Amino acid sequence: MKRMIYFIVVFFIFKTVHSTLCYECVSLNEEWCTEYFDDSLSYHKNIINCTGNCMKLIAHVDKEKEFYVRTCDITQGVSGTCTTASQVLGIPVSTVCVCGTDGCNKAYTTRNDYLSTICSILVSFLYIYTN
Repeated sequence: MKRMIYFIVVFFIFKTVHSTLCYECVSLNEEWCTEYFDDSLSYHKNIINCTGNCMKLIAHVDKEKEFYVRTCDITQGVSGTCTTASQVLGIPVSTVCVCGTDGCNKAYTTRNDYLSTICSILVSFLYIYTN
């Protein structure tokens, strides 16, 4: 019982103080910040520590032109969702994707945050019961 209480406390502390590593870039300033980029290169200087989720904004200016913004989530969106809006800041169509795992705002589609939660629980169980 004591271990179970310890597990619950550790799990909730982990979920409340855990920060997320997110890419931060604007494709208008950095030409590597495109739809897909090779993160094996040295883009680590463009990774920031966010207290919440990551965000990727895709602004569709016209059929031929779009630009990307990656940063911490400033929309207070729900992790694992993408929202499309029109006429935001004069941009005809924009899509904002929110995700909650490290580096998840690299890809177009967001990852499911439930998998990271399940992995956290399993690792916590293994750690508690092996000690």
